[in-house]
Amino acid sequence: KYLAIEALWEADDSINQRGFTTTQSGFYTNEPNMSNLIREAIKIGYTVVGYDDFSKDREKNQAKNLFQKTIQQDKNAKVLVLAGFGHINEKPSKKKNMMATEFKLLTGINPLTIDQTEFYNDQQNWLAIVDTTQIPKDLKKLSADIYIINQLSYPIQNSQEYQLIIPDSTKMSPKKYDNILSIYLKNELKKDIRPIPIQNILLHKITSSLSLQLPKNNYQYIIKDRLGRKILEGNL
Repeated sequence: KYLAIEALWEADDSINQRGFTTTQSGFYTNEPNMSNLIREAIKIGYTVVGYDDFSKDREKNQAKNLFQKTIQQDKNAKVLVLAGFGHINEKPSKKKNMMATEFKLLTGINPLTIDQTEFYNDQQNWLAIVDTTQIPKDLKKLSADIYIINQLSYPIQNSQEYQLIIPDSTKMSPKKYDNILSIYLKNELKKDIRPIPIQNILLHKITSSLSLQLPKNNYQYIIKDRLGRKILEGNL
């Protein structure tokens, strides 16, 4: 029911009412894949929650915010937390406990922690859940419950091919990788002037046409130079 995201800075009610991120939503949220994740979560019914804190007691306050915004208000809440990997460390420390440890101390709930950042080679499985007790101690950098081995590729759901025709490509810089193509959902641009594109493509050369595989929708494209100045825009 709840998706708690460390990356979110803006007020929860703003993003849940709007349904998508903007350039003011956070730092990591400016990356299209992160924004696509949030966009999809809201679409399928999650309530997005921001819980980060930037004080000296960041770990403790993260845990407190997480609890107060979810389980304290809804005792049956099921919460999925997307956090920086260090924050999910469950090993108590004399110097400083991390957020997962503080959450357990505060609530009495032992969270299921999943490390997706460590590389663990398994040539026999493309997708696997590995209990951390099976991992040699010298390979573990933090204390989490399980590791995920994920070597799958993900096709775009309900996609189709779009042909982008650029009417005046002579306006683009001739230098390699000097132009960036951003693809926006047209309805989001109508609501807000600062939405995050669903995809950014760094162009390695001047081109007058481009074939793109995208989910079915109505899009608008903007091409900018390396200084962020708008060069071209149009519908897709």
